[in-house]
Amino acid sequence: MKKVLIFGGIIVVIFVAIAFLTKMANPDYYKNAITPEQLEEDLASGESQTVYFYSPTCSHCQAASPIVFPMAEELGFELKPYNVDEHPSTQYKITSTPTIIHFEDGKEVSRIEGNVGEEKFKEFFETNVVDD
Repeated sequence: MKKVLIFGGIIVVIFVAIAFLTKMANPDYYKNAITPEQLEEDLASGESQTVYFYSPTCSHCQAASPIVFPMAEELGFELKPYNVDEHPSTQYKITSTPTIIHFEDGKEVSRIEGNVGEEKFKEFFETNVVDD
């Protein structure tokens, strides 16, 4: 009986370790997703905003997120996630995900759609978002 308990305990520890390591390997890029009300307030403030419109079930979003969020942090700006599944809106004319829109003075000034790859995302951010 002791052996069964020890063996069972070891299995539980292994599963807990796997769960912990998996969580660490997959950061939650969407944990601070903004609501439509927050986005409206942010746009009304007149400050520059860069918003990442995504769907959590979109494979292209799942591939792009580990590229764009660390890149935004590296370039020194906040990329705000907006879940289009939870908060659908026709106001921003989102036809595909992921879509990144940069706003200035409450108005859209540039956008990029789809998982276009690291080079194109970096070019977009450096050209449209980052102040030189």
